[in-house]
Amino acid sequence: FNGYIGGLRFTQGVNRYPTAFTPPTAAFPGSGVVDPYYDKVVLHMPFDAENATYEYKDLKNHSVVAGGVSPGPAISVGGAPNPAFGNSVLFMGSVGYWLKTTSNDFNPGTQDFCIEGRCSTPASTGTWGTIFRLMAADGVTTEIELRYLMSSNLMSLIVKGVLHGNFTPSGMMASNNLTHWAVCRNGGSIEVFENGIKRGNAYNIGANPISSNGELYLGGAPG
Repeated sequence: FNGYIGGLRFTQGVNRYPTAFTPPTAAFPGSGVVDPYYDKVVLHMPFDAENATYEYKDLKNHSVVAGGVSPGPAISVGGAPNPAFGNSVLFMGSVGYWLKTTSNDFNPGTQDFCIEGRCSTPASTGTWGTIFRLMAADGVTTEIELRYLMSSNLMSLIVKGVLHGNFTPSGMMASNNLTHWAVCRNGGSIEVFENGIKRGNAYNIGANPISSNGELYLGGAPG
C-alpha cells in the first residue's frame, strides 16, 4: 500500500454495518467511550498513543511489529491527512514494509464480523497495494484481503486465497482525506463498503467459515 492508514478495528461476532451507513466521524472509540460492541472488538489500533520512533500498539493487547524494509512505516504525528481522526501511519509501498499482529483469537468461523479502517493514497502507483490481509494459521493461506490499485482506481477482495473481483470505488481514496472502508460478513455474504456505500458484488461464502488464528498484516504483506 502506498499512502496513509488511520487506524484499524476488527469486530468479531457481530456485523456493525448490515446496510448502507454513515461512516464514523471521529477516531474509533476505546473502552472509555460508549461502544455497544466494544466487548466484541478483537483488534483496535488507533495510532493516537504512538510516536515517531516506530512503536505501535493494539488496545486489545496483541503484539504489533513492523516488518519488511527497515525502519518501517512512519507515524504522522500531526494527524495527517485529517486531524479529526487522530494520527495516521504513512506506508510507502515502493519500499515494501508493513505492520503485523500475531493472534490466537482472530477466528470468526461462521460468525458475522467487520474489519474496518481509514486510508488515503496521495501518490499514484501502478502496483496493487495490500490494505490488510488476514492469514490462516498455516501462515500461507489468505483468508481475507483488501487491495487497492490507485493508477486504475480499483479495489479487489480476496477470500480464501481466491480473487473475488475488482470493483471501482468512488475515487475518494485518492483525496486528501481518510476514506472509511469496511469488509463485513453478513450471514452468507461478505461485503465491501466505502464511506458507507456498498461497492461491487457481495461474495457468497455461504456456511463456510473464516478460520484464521493467523497474523493480520496492515499496509502490505510479504510475497
